[in-house]
This record gives sequence, structure tokens and C-alpha cells, in this order.
Amino acid sequence: MDTKQKAARNQRLLDDEAFQDAINEVRQAQMNAFASSGAADTAAREEAHAILRGINKILSALQAPGKDLQVEEKRKERHRGSDRTQ
Repeated sequence: MDTKQKAARNQRLLDDEAFQDAINEVRQAQMNAFASSGAADTAAREEAHAILRGINKILSALQAPGKDLQVEEKRKERHRGSDRTQ
């Protein structure tokens, strides 16, 4: 699968309302767990933090092909622009 196909597939998932709802629910639950943990409950805060980091890594991995594609397209535009000035 090329970058363009992967970016499109991932964007469909990122735009999916059910996926967004699930991510937001898990994120909110972990933020609530973090905020409501007792002063001595470092394990609960560490777990909530680890889950939030995991969510961010998943989202970053899904967004990466789209960002790579944007960089590739800008590079091509610059290259075409330099061809015109010569």
C-alpha cells in the first residue's frame, strides 16, 4: 500500500465518529482517573498517564502517512517551482 492510500485509509478512520467518540471517552476517563486519584495513589496516575500516552501514539501513527504525503507534495511543488525560475 502506498503512502497516498495509507493516508486516505487512516484519515477515514480518524474522521469516523465512532472512533472519535471511543478515543474521547477513553481519554476523558483517564483524565478523570488522574484528577480523582488520591495523593498517595501514584500507580493510578501512572496508569492513566501511560494510557493517555498510548492514545497519543496511536493517533500520531495514524496521522503520520498524511503528514508524510503533505511533505512529499510540498517538496514536489518546490522542485517544480525551481524548474520554472531557471
